[in-house]
Parts: sequence; structure tokens; C-alpha cells
Amino acid sequence: MPPNCPLCLSSLVKPRKVARRIGAAIGAAAGSISGAAAVINGARIGATIGLPTGPGGAAIGGIAGIVIGAIAGGLTGCATGRAVGQVIDTEFLDTHTCLSCGNNFRAERSELPMWDHR
Repeated sequence: MPPNCPLCLSSLVKPRKVARRIGAAIGAAAGSISGAAAVINGARIGATIGLPTGPGGAAIGGIAGIVIGAIAGGLTGCATGRAVGQVIDTEFLDTHTCLSCGNNFRAERSELPMWDHR
């Protein structure tokens, strides 16, 4: 059950999740770039070694590898950025916004912070 707004006492509140969205977007972009770069470096090494594929097969395989590397890196980066953003949201930022008055507030948590292991 979402908390009530402390300013107007409305029950029309929603979670903000600002850092989670930003973290997911930055992580997806960084992961896609690093995944594609890793595949490009692997393709260079493979071309230097002289794998027994023809020029057409190497081009198609290289393009497919770059796309798959970018997708895999993007998914991994997105998940990591989302997790980091979730921690930032719950530990440091205002967690909810009131749809009636526009107030941003931090809901009181009943659980302990993630680093407190009592």
C-alpha cells in the first residue's frame, strides 16, 4: 500500500524511480558500446590469426557478432545500472510523488537499509 502524502494527506501517490530509470539508460548505453567494442577487438584478433573463413563469411559473422555483443552488453549494463539506481532511489532520494499536489517526499521505510545486517 503506498503511503499518504505528508502535505495534503492524499492517497494518490506513485513511486518516482528517477535514479533507477537514469541508471538503466546509462548502463544500457555503456554496456552496448563496450559489448560491441569487445566483439570488434575479438574480430581483429581472429582476422590476425587468419581463421579459415572466406571474406564474405567473415563480414557477415563480424556484423552479427557486433550486434549480438551490443545487445548482450546492453542488457547486462541495463540490469546493473537499474540495480545501482534502485539503491540510490531507496537510500538517498525522495521515493514518492503526490499526484494531487505535486509534492515529492521520502516514504518511511519499515525495513533496515541494505547495509545494516542486524
